[in-house]
Amino acid sequence: MSDCTKLALRIRYHEHCIRLCPTRLTIKWGQYLVVETNRGVECGKVDYSYDCSSKKPKRQNVVIRKVLREATLDDLKRLKDLDAIEADNLKKAKKIVGGLSKDVVIKRCELVFDRKRVYIHFIEFKEKKKDKKNFKIHDLVKELSSELNCKVEFKEAGLRGLAKVLGGVGICGRSLCCSSVLNETKSVSVRFAKDQGIAMNPKNLCGVCSKLKCCIRYEKDNYV
Repeated sequence: MSDCTKLALRIRYHEHCIRLCPTRLTIKWGQYLVVETNRGVECGKVDYSYDCSSKKPKRQNVVIRKVLREATLDDLKRLKDLDAIEADNLKKAKKIVGGLSKDVVIKRCELVFDRKRVYIHFIEFKEKKKDKKNFKIHDLVKELSSELNCKVEFKEAGLRGLAKVLGGVGICGRSLCCSSVLNETKSVSVRFAKDQGIAMNPKNLCGVCSKLKCCIRYEKDNYV
């Protein structure tokens, strides 16, 4: 049985390493595995993870239940083809949603490896009008499920959540913290910036999501 305490799996759109469960397969770094998760069958690359070797690992939304097999050439081709299928699904979703609501913007379609489920990330721009009809997700699920031939789940994202979903590069030149090193986003206060002597300038305080940068919170304890 392989020692998985220091190994984890990187799955598409999930820059956080996902802890591997015990398996009889011999697992090595850089290897591709097909696994069963709480959201379906996924395929990912084996990598090292400091979080996985810690005594108190962080909570994760995706959990690996079973390692099914080492990825075959067909699996790798199927993994590569997901990008083209997602692009096509995104166009279909935007067309259907656009015909029903102008206040909803579809940002990304995330297809699970087994192609049985797709996650649609969207933003809803709400206007304060009493006569405005609320956008109802279940009105679209049935139509999209039939069009995409798989189970559809909608995930609403705010500006900070959207940055986490889409990813990007911060002012430091590195990947956004929310999409790379943070498993959960904690609140950030202007008081943290004041305590650190940071100029009250939006360019210094705000990230690409136009919200207060997550990194302002990192050194707050040193200034208390």
